[in-house]
Amino acid sequence: MISSNIKWYQRLNSNLISKMKNKNKTMQIGLRLDKDMIHKIEELSSYEHIDKMSWIRRALSLAIIDVESRIADEVLKNYINLRADDKTLFKWTGLNTIPKDIRGARERKLKGIA
Repeated sequence: MISSNIKWYQRLNSNLISKMKNKNKTMQIGLRLDKDMIHKIEELSSYEHIDKMSWIRRALSLAIIDVESRIADEVLKNYINLRADDKTLFKWTGLNTIPKDIRGARERKLKGIA
């Protein structure tokens, strides 16, 4: 009896350790939505013939893409207007090198100040 409990504990412990080592790519969240929003989500998801959770995931992904795009545009403007550095530009735009037209716009801005 004791040896079977020890084996069970060892198996449970090894499963927990392996789960801790392998980070999940997803995370469960709790979300409270008002009834009107839930009703709209149900209508839109049924119109598109997908389940509610898939619709919510897609809506969140599109919202994140939209915000990232707006941030990239803002960082580009800030870079040209000398309010952002190269590191910030690379981080938010995904660029590896600064294109000639952007570099030229920044240089013209610098010449205008001097």
